[in-house]
Amino acid sequence: MRKGIKNACARRLNRIAGQVRGIGHMIDEERYCIDIVTQISAVRAALRRLEEEILRDHVATAWSTRSLRETRLINAERSKS
Repeated sequence: MRKGIKNACARRLNRIAGQVRGIGHMIDEERYCIDIVTQISAVRAALRRLEEEILRDHVATAWSTRSLRETRLINAERSKS
């Protein structure tokens, strides 16, 4: 994972962890169920965004790594000829 993406994901995950702790407090305080469900929905959406960011980085780095590897193989085959 690229460093900038890793840092952004770590920050996002810390925010999500705070949201989850907040939900725990809401449950302890016996807050209105719909308010709790709304916060759970927000956490799920935040996790989806985190997942998308990680997958985008994976695709970007996997393709560039694969392309570099394939280029090296092609060049190695050409130099054998």
